[in-house]
Amino acid sequence: MRSRLVPEFPYASSVVDQILKGLVGRQHVRIRPTILVGPPGCGKSRFVRRLAEEFGSPYELIPCGGMSDGALGGTPRRWSSGEPSLPLSTVRRHECAGPVIILDEVEKVGTGKHNGNAHDVLLGLFEPETAGRWHDLYVQASCDRSHLSWLMTANEVEPIPSVLRDRCRVLKPCRRRQHPRRSISRGCGDRSRGRMPALPCSQICRAVSWLSPLLYVRVPGPSVGRGSR
Repeated sequence: MRSRLVPEFPYASSVVDQILKGLVGRQHVRIRPTILVGPPGCGKSRFVRRLAEEFGSPYELIPCGGMSDGALGGTPRRWSSGEPSLPLSTVRRHECAGPVIILDEVEKVGTGKHNGNAHDVLLGLFEPETAGRWHDLYVQASCDRSHLSWLMTANEVEPIPSVLRDRCRVLKPCRRRQHPRRSISRGCGDRSRGRMPALPCSQICRAVSWLSPLLYVRVPGPSVGRGSR
């Protein structure tokens, strides 16, 4: 697994090692609640998704932007809109007691308390003793949710309540990478001045893969068109 993840995410090799180290000796995959922190666009969401795929575990990716109530923990069945909690729905959908739940941009969860708060729900789910006897409001019974794996991404940790951060492992695998279009433009400028840099083929292929088919790079130099001699 490491041999596949590290070449794809070389900047996250230390994170891969830390996560795999915590699974040594286990018969089943269970990752302690982990928050991956990094700037926007550095590949956090893709990394956690690929991690779940490599483990062979079913997973759910939940965008947290705009989440502003406690529906994550379910709503009582006495209401017409009653529904099970997210953990129970995920377990039932995949027929697996230990799926991976990915909360993308968890710092963007709303902080209002009018209809509950997702951070308050997560406190109980992240505590092993409480998660083993989680009371689901919809089924009105205790459910064992201690086998779930929680992975979260965040651009910054300050908006996340400290009491929730204390129950999580915070890792910072990502760093901002230079945009490849800038590198290509600089290379074209060097070429126009007779100094074309010798770039490895793999680096050129990675840079070009980021470009949109509709993007054109203007190469400095004399224009060729109608009327030119």
